[in-house]
Amino acid sequence: MGPILSHGRLGSSPIKHVIFINKENATHDLLLGDITQTRKGVPVNGDPNYSLGFAASPNHHELALTFAFSDNFYLEPSVSSDGHRWLTNTYTTEFEQTHWPASYGGKRNDAGDDPEVFGPYPGRLGFTDANASPDPQDYNQHGGIYLHLLRNGKTFVNFGNGYEFAEVDESNATEPTGIRQHVNVPMESVVRDNSDQVFPEFNTHIPDGPLSEDPTRFNRFGRFKQVFEANYVDWQAGLCKLPNYVDLYYPNDHGGGPTDIHPEGPEWSFVRFVQDNDEALGLTVDLISHSPCWKDTVIFAVEDDPQNGFDHVDGTRSLFLAVSPWVKHEYVSKKHLSLASIFKTVDEILGLPPLNQYDAAASDLRDLFTNNPDFTPYNFAPIGFATSANAVWKQMTQSLDFSRPDANEVQLRRAIALSEGIPHRKPGKN
Repeated sequence: MGPILSHGRLGSSPIKHVIFINKENATHDLLLGDITQTRKGVPVNGDPNYSLGFAASPNHHELALTFAFSDNFYLEPSVSSDGHRWLTNTYTTEFEQTHWPASYGGKRNDAGDDPEVFGPYPGRLGFTDANASPDPQDYNQHGGIYLHLLRNGKTFVNFGNGYEFAEVDESNATEPTGIRQHVNVPMESVVRDNSDQVFPEFNTHIPDGPLSEDPTRFNRFGRFKQVFEANYVDWQAGLCKLPNYVDLYYPNDHGGGPTDIHPEGPEWSFVRFVQDNDEALGLTVDLISHSPCWKDTVIFAVEDDPQNGFDHVDGTRSLFLAVSPWVKHEYVSKKHLSLASIFKTVDEILGLPPLNQYDAAASDLRDLFTNNPDFTPYNFAPIGFATSANAVWKQMTQSLDFSRPDANEVQLRRAIALSEGIPHRKPGKN
């Protein structure tokens, strides 16, 4: 029986576990634009001019070239605020669609520091935020992927996606979670009860991956590995105990301030943040693929929005990787895909009905899968880490606010482009 099923054929897929890795703010070209053909010689629609190159993300590149990826994958969301809703198969309500443009445009201040905002609302310090648990009036009628899984008897665990309130402090020295919560609107119990309560949220002071210069430093991959090895795998017995669905948040490809990780130096460039993210992704796949879970697991990797990069095809085209013994190797999908395609495929793998009209109507990922699995594990690709930040990055990020996603995204994108030599204007424009 193939990995992708028609709705209702419960329990017959060889894939029992889906790991959904979500990251921050990259286009397809920014991360993979330098890949212009697969290892089988199939053309790939990338533009190297807009790419950071292989050195910035060797594991992203190796995973794309070894397993399956798409050059025709697009994101429904525009920014992190609506992005983290779509990442949980939650379509945006009128509340969210009218809120975020006003908030991002500086016309609706929802910060907890303004008494004009929270004064008339005792006990409420803010509205919806980028990676926050939604306001109750922002809920979908049938909830998102978490309630969908729970209703249908499936197990899941969440590492970092939406496990915070709308107003938080994301400053330095806030490990392990990376945040200080304010009293605010309630969090859905399904999120609270099924999230790792130590895993870091968005905070550019906390690395995604381990640091060779400080091996004891707390990091997101380290926490995931700790929980995985303690609770979800029995190495001696060769048993996998992963839930059916794992939501895993690695946000540092968003970029951060040069001294966010090391206040006393060395300073980090944008590429160094992307390499940190690449390390966490590569180590995660290496860990899973050398474990008993590999034989019946698929890993999907995506971004929450495409703000930080440029793309020669479309501003919403973004990263999509599919990694599993059950995906075609050295394969690029040309089919039009989006986040809804992933959730439709999760439904089909786990034998669930559609949650909403988006996953019901979407194209699925059927063309990426095979009935002839290849169980060869993935070996982490070494990274030549950048050792310093250039003067352009340091100067242009001095005034940027990295305390939350998307605080200065237009300025950040320009800083990335200019510091990394990426074109930041369309041809013919001044």
